[in-house]
Amino acid sequence: MDQLVGKPISRVDGRLKVTGEARYAAEFNIANQAYGIIIPSTIAKGRVISIDTTEAEEAPGVLAVMTHGNAPKLHLANSFFFTFIAENRLPLQDDLVHFAGQSIGLIVADTFEHAEYAASLVRVTYDEQTPALEIIGSQLQGSEPNDYLGIPMQVRRGDPAKLASISDDGVKIDRTYTTPVEHHNPMEPSASIAVWDEDRLTIYDSTQSVADTRDALAQIFGIPTENVRVISYFVGGGFGSKSGVWLYKVLAAMAARSLGRPVKVVLSRQQLFSSTGHRPATIQSISLKATKDGKLTAIRHHTVSQGSFVTDFFEACGMATVILYSCPNLEVTHHVVPVNVAPPTFMRAPGEASGLFALESALDELSYELNIDPVKLRIINHADLNPDNSKPWSSKHLKECYQLGMELFGWSKRNPKPRSMRDGQDLVGWGIATGTYPGGRVPASARVRIIEDGSAVVSTATHELGTGTYTILTQIAADTLSLPIDKVKTEIGDSNLPRAPVSGGSLTAPSVGSAVKDAAESALRKLTIMATDDANSPLHGLSKEEIVVNEGRLSARNNSSKAESYVDIIKRNRTPFIEAEANTAPNKGWENYASNSFGAQFAEVKVDPDLGHVRVTRFVGVFDTGRILNTKTARSQMISGIVWGIGMALMEHTVYDKMNGRVITNNMADYAVPVNADVPQIQVSFIDKPDPQISSQGARGVGEIGITGVPAAIANAVYHATGIRVRDLPITPDKLLSINGALH
Repeated sequence: MDQLVGKPISRVDGRLKVTGEARYAAEFNIANQAYGIIIPSTIAKGRVISIDTTEAEEAPGVLAVMTHGNAPKLHLANSFFFTFIAENRLPLQDDLVHFAGQSIGLIVADTFEHAEYAASLVRVTYDEQTPALEIIGSQLQGSEPNDYLGIPMQVRRGDPAKLASISDDGVKIDRTYTTPVEHHNPMEPSASIAVWDEDRLTIYDSTQSVADTRDALAQIFGIPTENVRVISYFVGGGFGSKSGVWLYKVLAAMAARSLGRPVKVVLSRQQLFSSTGHRPATIQSISLKATKDGKLTAIRHHTVSQGSFVTDFFEACGMATVILYSCPNLEVTHHVVPVNVAPPTFMRAPGEASGLFALESALDELSYELNIDPVKLRIINHADLNPDNSKPWSSKHLKECYQLGMELFGWSKRNPKPRSMRDGQDLVGWGIATGTYPGGRVPASARVRIIEDGSAVVSTATHELGTGTYTILTQIAADTLSLPIDKVKTEIGDSNLPRAPVSGGSLTAPSVGSAVKDAAESALRKLTIMATDDANSPLHGLSKEEIVVNEGRLSARNNSSKAESYVDIIKRNRTPFIEAEANTAPNKGWENYASNSFGAQFAEVKVDPDLGHVRVTRFVGVFDTGRILNTKTARSQMISGIVWGIGMALMEHTVYDKMNGRVITNNMADYAVPVNADVPQIQVSFIDKPDPQISSQGARGVGEIGITGVPAAIANAVYHATGIRVRDLPITPDKLLSINGALH
């Protein structure tokens, strides 16, 4: 039968979603469930002196008011997904306030409306202290982290001091770029429903990691891991905000245990701005030195990242700088300044999205200093080996991305002079940037069951965030088992299934996909042995090398008349199914290679010279991400990443009240994201060459590479259009006009 992997197969869960049958965490309704509403702090730093809950307790339908004064004691979890990705403190265990919006209480009532009304009756008195709210001017505070996920954060190679000198045959630039706080704003607000049955906890949760949520909750409540079940069949977008074990789910479980009945906690849109993380603000200083023919001789990239008093997370902006270009002398450093705002966390391409805005903008500035085409400058400095450790790439086709992107975009027609291209009154600019994101793979498990009716079931504790996980895992299993796609069912989103990693870091396709393929192959081997060992089978006595599979049948390789179906084999052996489980890890020798995905991003903008308004009018992205498992869902991921990058470049930023640390833009009216009118024609292409080292399928993840390089490509296009360099995101009309007064 025709191969399914690589084809643009429509989502197997699409009908469930468009008919409303796909059930998200908050859509489960458990008998006798109560509703919890979080009481947020209104100050950014200090202590809670008193919480007057008298009126709230007397309000209709109220079942409990939980504060630090009466909350049960919990156990601090030793979990990366709790202490690093979320907060390193437990809820309602003390009277300290670290940021505005911090959970300082929980109202539980018989209806959502009753709980919400009662929460409005709570009166809190504080001992308020002066908060630290901005990293600007605070560089002497904070710390210099040694590593981030095991990756060194203070990196030096060669002699970075060479940046201090400049010879007649070279060029040097020093620039500073800033990125603001940005929030994820997924369509589905975070939610949990906690249900206890004696000492067993079931929680319906919007999470990107059912297994890690289970592990952390077991530690927090002091029960065996096997007593916790986390269910998350569908997630309505996460982008990193649902990776961590955030405190709202702990509060739901705490209240449910105390009351002896299920409790549902659903965060409001406003609460998402203080309860599930954000991309932290950064200040990035970059120095580049190059010969007059464009060869980089020294790079310095220093990042000051916003941190938190309740987590160690920060934005690791220099990771891509270390590996992207060939340069003998390099210094990359990171400095973290804690502030009294809600803790930051992973946000789509954490580190790379912010860091590449700075690096790729600086490289564009260097291209103008050298009078070298921006694409040519990148090719001159292409890293044939990983410049940090000299390891060969597992697979790299970045030069092909540049070449194809130039052809699709029509780059040869670009007039290199700024302000030289117009469309009527509008100034037209073209920009280029490189994108990159690590090509990772981690251990994962999956189970495949071939059933007596000839169908199959795939089971693994991974997640569907809207990325197409149900579909690609179904394709992989169907291809391996040689079954039609409608004969394969995929079960995910349940911690009782074989363990899978967090759906983040673009890990799912190479990690879980490999486990599914291996489990399907193992199930086929069991089925083959069952047939060849059976004297009643036409395949009896054949070796496994002599057997082929096709359309749900096993047959002799050189004699198709010797064949029988999966159904016949299983039924004759009087068993309802054949099952196999695979536990996979990165390939042997994987550590001998460097693995990254790459892309070339080309943007066209048009700028109104009177209003300073920037429109992205055309975009081309070409990507090298290994083998493409599903061209439809992969293309969708790239388009969504590019749209996200448009938002990052032109509009997204979170505004805080500088007096009290509260988020001012805590709604979808004031926090601007791209809508249809902001999105141009986007052309996406893939090199689609398998990575032979990452797995037998050769696929790297595609979830995050799409955004990387986009903000820089747009910023570079804006400079080409206007001759004005905006180094502080987002690029808003006021910045363009204030730099020059007017664009005419």
